[in-house]
Parts: sequence; C-alpha cells; structure tokens
Amino acid sequence: MHWYCLNKMKRQTLFSILIVWFILGAAKPLYAQKNLLPAAKAAVSKSAIQAAAERAAFQSSANSAASVSASVAKTNFQHWTAAQIPAVKNPTSLSVDKVWFPEEKKNLLEKLKERLKKRFYVKLDFVSSWRQHKKEWESEKMDANTLPDFEATLQQIAALKESVSRWNPLWQYSEILWPIQNYSPFAAKNNQMLAIYIKNLIKKLEWLEAYPNQAKDVFVKDASHNAVHQLAHLLRHEKLIMLGEFHYRVEVQQTVAELVSQLKKQNPNRRVVLFTEFLDLPLPGRQVVNSTIETYYRRTEDSSFEPLSLERSKKKMYAAKAFQKLLHANVEVYPLEDRTYLQLVKASGGIVPSMRGSDYRNKSWARIITKKMAEIRQTDPDALFVVYAGNGHTSWLSYSSLPKFFAPEKPVVVQILPEMAFSVNPLYSIWGADAPLFEKPKKDALFYWTGKDAALLARNSGFNYVLVPAETWYGKLHRKYVSFVLSE
Repeated sequence: MHWYCLNKMKRQTLFSILIVWFILGAAKPLYAQKNLLPAAKAAVSKSAIQAAAERAAFQSSANSAASVSASVAKTNFQHWTAAQIPAVKNPTSLSVDKVWFPEEKKNLLEKLKERLKKRFYVKLDFVSSWRQHKKEWESEKMDANTLPDFEATLQQIAALKESVSRWNPLWQYSEILWPIQNYSPFAAKNNQMLAIYIKNLIKKLEWLEAYPNQAKDVFVKDASHNAVHQLAHLLRHEKLIMLGEFHYRVEVQQTVAELVSQLKKQNPNRRVVLFTEFLDLPLPGRQVVNSTIETYYRRTEDSSFEPLSLERSKKKMYAAKAFQKLLHANVEVYPLEDRTYLQLVKASGGIVPSMRGSDYRNKSWARIITKKMAEIRQTDPDALFVVYAGNGHTSWLSYSSLPKFFAPEKPVVVQILPEMAFSVNPLYSIWGADAPLFEKPKKDALFYWTGKDAALLARNSGFNYVLVPAETWYGKLHRKYVSFVLSE
C-alpha cells in the first residue's frame, strides 16, 4: 500500500507538471509583450538582449526619432520591487460569481493571466506625487543654438561608435550607452556626458585589445568543483566587495545569496554587512516639495535607517528569498535606493537608466555607504562590506563607478553574468562569441585575471572576477510562468 500511494503521488505530481508546462508553453514570445513593465520585461524576457538590439537598430532610423525616444523611455530597466510596481493599466476585475457566457470562453486564458498578474502589479504612491511631476524644463525656451548643439552631440556619439563598429554588440546591447533622442536640458547634459565617456571607454578597450593575445592568456577559468565556494574562499580576506548582477534572473539571486552566505561562513568572527540598491531608503518627507534634480541633496545625517528585518523580507520585494537566506546566515542587509531621485529624474524629463541618472544615484549611494561603514567600524573595525547592485553601477568601467569612490579600500568587483547577458560584457566584442568565457556552462563557472597586470586588466575590462551561474530548471520554469502571466 505504501509503494502504491507513493507511485500514485508521483503520477499525480508529474501529471500536474505536464499540464502547467503545456499551459505555459502557449505563451507568446517574450519580445512580443507590448504592455510589459520595463522592470518585468528585463526580468522575464529571454529575448531581452535581442529586443534591445532591435530597438537599437530602430534607433538609427532618421525618420523614427520620436518613436525611438518613446521606445527607450518604455525600456526603462528600473529595479522596482514587487511592492513598488505601478498598477497594470485597466486591470480586469474578476468576481467569483461572474457568469462566463459561451462567447467569453476564448478569454479564459486572458482572465487567468489577469488574476495571476496581481502577484506582480501593486499600486505605487510616488514619492514626489505632491509635485505632480511638474516639468519645469518644458517652459525653458531653446535659443537658436540649443537644438543644433544637441543634434551635433548625437552625431558625435554616432561617429564615435562607428569608429569602432567592430564592437557593435557593446553599443547595441548596453542601454546606458544609448543617447537620449528627444531634447530636454536633462537629455542635453546626459548626451554631453555620454560623448566624453565613450571617448574614454574606447581608449580603455583599445588598450585591452592591444594587450598580448588580447589578454586571453591571463584570464583563467577556475577548475574547482564548486565555483561559488571557491570564489568565497578567494574573497575571504577582502574588505569591500562589489557584486554586479544582470537583473531579474533567479539563478543570479541564488548565486548572490550563496556567495555572501559562504563569505559569512568562512568569516564566522567578522561582521558581514551588505548594501543593496534593491531596498529603498525611508522617504525623506515633504521637504523635497520644491526640489529639482539639480537642487535635491540627501544628507547622510538624514540616512539613519534600520537593517532589513526577517519579517519585512517576507513581503513582496525583489530577491526576497535571497535576502531571507542572508538574514538567516546573520548577514546584515541595508538599503541604498533613494526613490526620490528616480522621481525627480522623471519630473525633469529624464530617463533613469541613463548616464546622468546613474551618476546621481551612484553619488548618493557612495555617501550612504561611506557614512555607514565609518559608523560600523567604530565597533567592528574588521567588518566585511558587500555592495549588491546592477553591473552598470559596480563595473570599473561605469561612469561614476561605485568602486572608484572607495579606492583606499581596494574593492574587488565581481560580475555575475548569466549566459543570456554575455553580449553586454566588453570582452564579447573584443574576443568574439567563441571565447571560453561565453560558452553556456553546465555548472557554475568562475573566471578571473591573473599575473602582474591583474589589477590594471580589471580596471580596463570592468571586473576582477566573472561568475557565470548555470541555468536551473527552476529558473527556466519561473521565466516560463512569468512570461505566461505578463504576455498578451
């Protein structure tokens, strides 16, 4: 009887899985999701990189400037927590006693999606709602030279990219390297910053390209059985570690949790503290009512905040399971994101995932981290600090790169790179898709620079270590499920 029940249970479980898989397989291609929120699109789209390439190609059309700007604005890869994602437009309200007539049967799948969407969409009360998103920049008059200068900067950026067109994957897939096409004072300053940044970036990558054998000989793959545990062993004596992720990948979040937990396990007597952009600071209050992106400044004295609690981590938020695992491992987790900045960027006519938007956020985060580190070291001078954010913030190559603010700490940058994001790695453009780094791993893989120039190579490539997590069945199923829920 025992074996019969067990086999029956297995059959029922297998049957349920097959039904779910059949339903999820009916979802449209991820890149066809027109109404998918930017953050969710980055989360679930296995074709996010391909979609970015399509948008970049579309961007080059001279007759599509307005459409491109709208596309870039929609592809705003913000890191909303689940509790902060705006409500879906015109959500379908379902009632348990609603009668579905025969002609409505074709909509049953859509109604199921709408019901499941409630897990992903929660109304957000904007931080600066009392400002009503006043766009002061719209009242600014463009003089005779403003627009020509703006267009000249766009042409300069295009010419710079064309001069190294062999690196097209980098220009196509790295959204932060795209200029803002529609004029505003924010866009004008952003594009000027971007032009200067691209010039410096080209110099660094040309140096890397000219290195003997393009530095392939000094970039090694660790052959140990467990890449995550081995990386924790290599990092165990560091003081400051920057973890840069590709967003909305379950495997990446699991890897972060496992790596930092291992760091704590290998440093049982050290206080381990993690700062993350995926948790919000307390709201600053109504004193920002008259602020603009240029005038707003959050003092570090006002950033006294409590670490994430286990109770709060059980609420809807980005990477909730990862944070719960860290809390159980006695790792302290502190927020970094000042959401007021995001709202003020929008109110100024700007785009959050832009050169200038990233500059504001990184400087804010650096002040908060510096303040909290000094406070913690008063009682724990040997504390180990970890920063968990997007790779666009933590890379050595980033504009206002976070690790550069902490040069005396000799920070180490780890890029956690799933196979779908290979194209955003600068080495992909230099070495090509056939390099060992860009092979889809069957298990977690670890790479890092060696030799006398290891530190210099890190600064010219963006990272000291690359950790490539293998795709898991749970990650695949999760992306299928979310794709189904958010597809049309």
